[in-house]
Amino acid sequence: SLLSAGVSSVALPRRGWRGAFEGPALAGIVAACFLGLTLTPAPVARAVAPAQVAVMRESPAPLRPGVCVGNETGAKPPVPAAPRRPPPVWQLDLVRPVAAAYLVLKPIRYLFLFWGNYYQSRVLGLPLASSSAVELCATAGGMAGGVACGLCADRLFLGQVFVPVALLLALCLAAFPYVSAWGFASDVAIVTATSALIGALDNIGSGLTGAAIVEVNERVHGVPASIASVVAFVAALGSVGTIIQGQVVAHVMDGRGWHAVFFLTSMQALVGAALLVPTISRPTSSAANEAPAARERAERESEPPSRVLPAAGGKAGRDPASSAGAKRRPPRLGQPATGCGNSLAADSASDIGRSDSRRLKAA
Repeated sequence: SLLSAGVSSVALPRRGWRGAFEGPALAGIVAACFLGLTLTPAPVARAVAPAQVAVMRESPAPLRPGVCVGNETGAKPPVPAAPRRPPPVWQLDLVRPVAAAYLVLKPIRYLFLFWGNYYQSRVLGLPLASSSAVELCATAGGMAGGVACGLCADRLFLGQVFVPVALLLALCLAAFPYVSAWGFASDVAIVTATSALIGALDNIGSGLTGAAIVEVNERVHGVPASIASVVAFVAALGSVGTIIQGQVVAHVMDGRGWHAVFFLTSMQALVGAALLVPTISRPTSSAANEAPAARERAERESEPPSRVLPAAGGKAGRDPASSAGAKRRPPRLGQPATGCGNSLAADSASDIGRSDSRRLKAA
């Protein structure tokens, strides 16, 4: 965007509107050719033969000799529970205040995108070259604001970043018609500052906010969520606000003038900041924080109890899987792996043999 705006601002006063469109078009063709020549297809994963899949499914897991996993009745291990179905996206925590705030904040960006050049050339009376330079500064400011917001979001939560930015944007919008009329330098300064704040708030509809909301719902509340669904829902509400804003701005501008338009957008920024107040503090709950640990305990309790059987040397052996963090060891060379059924049979045979030997000694 920055390169296209720069090329258009240089070509517009020299070659007219045709040159302004030809430059970005040629740049897009060059970029497409460069990507087509440099990108390579992703490596294809090596397929596993069906015979190997069948062997892996049928082969039992290796166990230590003298250890049986299961219970004495020979019951099958419990089937793992099906994954939880995620709730509707609008029922997730923090989705509704964020979506409502984006509904009133996103139209401010499109106000400058649709009407910015018109305001610079018709209201302020700037020539086309100067208004294009101002729009170039606006593009650079929006890019810088978005990057700065992302860096701050790595250390702060959503509302701790967006609420102060929305308040500053309301102040800039209220002062915009007065500061921009002082001169070209003040016009560039207020446009750049306002665009930087708008670019920062545009991250509300990006994956940055979606990832934070999903993290809160999954880690704090134990509710599955999808980043794509959250981003799509928030961005869709923002687009609805943009459609409404296009009609409202035209009527307000014709009836009240540009001062009323900027006052309206300033009120929108204040409303957006108020809607984002619930996202200032990261949600925490002791019961919710214990949800993952409770699920792990429930899974351990649902597993069948392991049976302790005598191992070689007369010492009792315990299933390594029954102790937390232990790993199963493969059998030694020459010793077959035993499952539940043949271990119980071997145990019974050893008991009968020991009882016979005691009778012989007594006799």
